[in-house]
Parts: sequence; C-alpha cells; structure tokens
Amino acid sequence: MTSKKSETGHVVNIGNFKGLLNYCNLLGAKYNPSNAAIGIANMQAVYTASSTAQSALNAAKTPLVLAVNDRAVAFDPLNKLMTRVVNEVGASDVPAQFVKDIRSLTKKISGVRIVPKIKQDPNTPPEALINYISASQTGVDHKLDNLDQLISLLSAEPHYAPSETDLTTASLTTYYNSLVVKNDVVSVQHSAMVIARNTRDVALYKTSGGAVEIGGRTKKYIKSVFGGDSMEYHEVAKFKLRKVRK
Repeated sequence: MTSKKSETGHVVNIGNFKGLLNYCNLLGAKYNPSNAAIGIANMQAVYTASSTAQSALNAAKTPLVLAVNDRAVAFDPLNKLMTRVVNEVGASDVPAQFVKDIRSLTKKISGVRIVPKIKQDPNTPPEALINYISASQTGVDHKLDNLDQLISLLSAEPHYAPSETDLTTASLTTYYNSLVVKNDVVSVQHSAMVIARNTRDVALYKTSGGAVEIGGRTKKYIKSVFGGDSMEYHEVAKFKLRKVRK
C-alpha cells in the first residue's frame, strides 16, 4: 500500500512549485527567460494543471470508498448462505459425489477473503486505496466465479429443490447478479481513480513540461542570471521538487 508519506510528497511538490512561481512573479522584470516554457504564463498553467489534477484525484476517493463498502455489505451474508446450501444439499436425495463437489465450491467461496469496509478517513491517500483495491480484486473475482459455478451445478441437479425460497437456484442467481453489479461499480470507480492519478502524475512528472521538470529548469535559469551564491538562487533552492516513488 502506498504510504501517506509518498502521497504527501505529491502535495509538497505542488506547494513548492507554487512557491517558486510566486517568487518568480516577485522578481518582476528581473525574471525574463527567453524560453517560454519557464515563463510566468506557462508556469501558472503548469501549476493550475497540477493543482486541479490533485483535487480531482482527491474527489475520486469518495465514490470508490462508498462502492467498496457497499460491496462489502452485499457480500456479508454469502458465507452463511453457503453453509445453508451445503446442508440443504446434504439433506437432499443427490449423489455422494455431487455433495463433495458442492462442498468443495462452497469452501472456495467462503475461503476467499472479501475486502472489508474501508474506514472513511479523509487522510487516506488516494494511491493507498488504488493499491488496496487492486490487491484484493482477484480474490473477489474468484469468489464470484466459484459462486457462478455453484449455481450452474445446482441448476443441473433435479433433486436439488429446496423449499426455502432464498436457497433456490433462482434466488441464488438473483443474489449473484446483484453481487456482480456491486463489483462492477467498484471496478468503474477504481478505474476512475487510476485515471485521475495518472493525470496528476503526468502534470507533475512528465519528462518535458511537468511541474518538477519546469521547476528544475526555472532554478537553473535563476542560477545563471544571479549566480549560485546569490540571495535569489538561495531562495528558490528552498523549493524542493522531487519525483515521488509510487
């Protein structure tokens, strides 16, 4: 999971780029680069793009958290339901091998860890959520696939005819379909946050024109104009701009 320190690094970069831009503005006519890429207008555009992208990434967090929590609630009754299905099959007039097959599938379904509800901590880094959901998605997909196989197997056995409505293959299918929908919502919101993160990363770290690259060139220009021992260069050197590892 991405650390809060890493996420803080992105925000620090944006803040330091803003500080660098403000200082260049205060230099007035003394800051007059021939390269438009490090001119005030472009620096302002780069800052706006970076800040806007970070805000969009933060905004993408809430719907993902809500979708994950909604999915966790929907999956919560599944394990107990599988226990009831096994007992119903065991009480039915079905072949012994069929009972073994059903028990094997229900063990797989109950044994796969579902993502728990996420505490809605506003300080949780968006990148931590992305990595958290990515790591758990395979388990959820396997759970759904095994449930689909279970329903198919039950549907093929004419002696599986429970009187309890929620254990019928029709009800199990309806429940399965609802879980698929919940999982799809998580997938969509997860993708939206990944896209938002990529947009933020491009704004900050693209090789040509990103905030970190533009900031570095701005410092070099100021050093070339005022000198490495100048007050002006010492001031801008304080605005650290570093590529943050994911």
